[in-house]
Amino acid sequence: MTAIVEITDLHIALPKGADRHWAVEAVSLAVAPAEILCVVGESGSGKSVLASAIMGALPRGLRRASGNIRFKGEEITRLPESRLRAMRGRDVAMIFQEPMASLNPAIRVGRQIEEVFEIHAPAMAGAERTSRALDLMREMRLPEPAAMARRFPHQLSGGQCQRVVIAMALAFTPALLIADEPTTALDVTTQARILDLIRNLRAEHGQGILFVTHDFGVVADIADRVAVMRHGRLVEIGAVEQVLNDPRHDYTRQLLAAVPSLTPRVRADTGAAPALRLEGVSKNFGTVRAVDDVTFEVPRGGTVAIVGESGSGKSTLAKAVIRLLEPSAGRVLVEDADFARLGRGELMRRRRLVQMIFQDPHGSLNPNRTVGDVLTRAGVLGGLAAGGARAQAAELIELVGLEPTALQRRPAAFSGGQRQRIGIARALAMRPAIVVADESVSALDVSVQKQVLELLDRLQSRGGLTMLFITHDLRVAAQIADRIAVMQRGRIVEFGRAVQILLSPEHPYTAELVAAAPGRAWQARRAMASTETL
Repeated sequence: MTAIVEITDLHIALPKGADRHWAVEAVSLAVAPAEILCVVGESGSGKSVLASAIMGALPRGLRRASGNIRFKGEEITRLPESRLRAMRGRDVAMIFQEPMASLNPAIRVGRQIEEVFEIHAPAMAGAERTSRALDLMREMRLPEPAAMARRFPHQLSGGQCQRVVIAMALAFTPALLIADEPTTALDVTTQARILDLIRNLRAEHGQGILFVTHDFGVVADIADRVAVMRHGRLVEIGAVEQVLNDPRHDYTRQLLAAVPSLTPRVRADTGAAPALRLEGVSKNFGTVRAVDDVTFEVPRGGTVAIVGESGSGKSTLAKAVIRLLEPSAGRVLVEDADFARLGRGELMRRRRLVQMIFQDPHGSLNPNRTVGDVLTRAGVLGGLAAGGARAQAAELIELVGLEPTALQRRPAAFSGGQRQRIGIARALAMRPAIVVADESVSALDVSVQKQVLELLDRLQSRGGLTMLFITHDLRVAAQIADRIAVMQRGRIVEFGRAVQILLSPEHPYTAELVAAAPGRAWQARRAMASTETL
């Protein structure tokens, strides 16, 4: 069968001064019609660079040194920019990792979908463009498409923005769909629907799909073949059953060993006093109640994970806790001080005690400062002298798995997952008592995710760090949380110890979330095989 895209001995050079010479080194692979090839590997392994090269849109500073990329037999590397522009979006489409960086903040999301039709089908009538855009939004299960189309990106949740980006990519049912972490920002039920949609598109239209992901649960559910990349090189490629169940390369085995289990850890209940108490917290946006009468507490040194679908109110609640949003009602008690009622001066003095790790690393780091400057400034704000803050910055950058040279570079020089690690280090640099983590490990590959979760666990054991952990990944919740709060439409519908919530859910919505977790069947088989081996 003739491949839709065929890559041969591709070399892409990094700029001088980078930590290695090649972003992509001697990579050869192909994607056939009606095939889903998943590309996995750690952040910085070259996965996203490979995807960009196929689009003929390498990031600034990178260059193709040698090798070929053929799309339906046509050599992409020799095409003029006008031909590449015509192909992008119609013949080859890409879903990017960071939806907020892919959408124009000043244009309504429905209009942005319509612009795809304007570019590639200029003769299409305006009414048809609007109708097609609304149809795509319905396919993506976006609520109230007509109303949603009139909103700006900042008025949508992260998962909703990602669904808009996916709708734009699917507008013309391209022959090759390149998906770069397309479900990273999605909750498990929406993720399951998107994966079903992608499988159906492949079945109905024979699309070839290059699917970049760090989620091995997603790989197990969707892939025909798997390619494993490390430091720019392809170290293993094969059928999904072989790679996941009988990996040949040590690196692949290391990645699989780091995949978090849906079986929760059992932690002793310390009976500590609450460090954070929420009493009847609500947040209204006009007539919409995004957070509705939320009450629970987090014991000192403990972790409560908040799970639920995109738009359920998780991130709004997190921002109300740290008072980036003003609660409409209720109390947020930190060390018995009501954050919701503090005056500006007292709030500034106490804010160091509660720090947030944001969902979007692209928008939360100053692009004009080096990473060393960002972390040192955070340490100074946290009470350290300049010298101590610089020393702490060096320690933190190593703790989150980056090289010391990262301190001299700016955020744009890093991958999405690497930027998220920097965001985590910045929050910890303030030496807070409470960390509110909003999807803080969703952009990380499994090995670094495991490292960061272990780091947070050590900080809790050593210094009594208290965490409110927002996540759509139930496997992460299983590994980090003592207790889990399940949110739906702004309300807590179930709250309890992680073991009870994940293994014996009582509310139908909780059971639906658990059932939708990607890779459940594969992980169950792995666990059974491991038990039989023992």
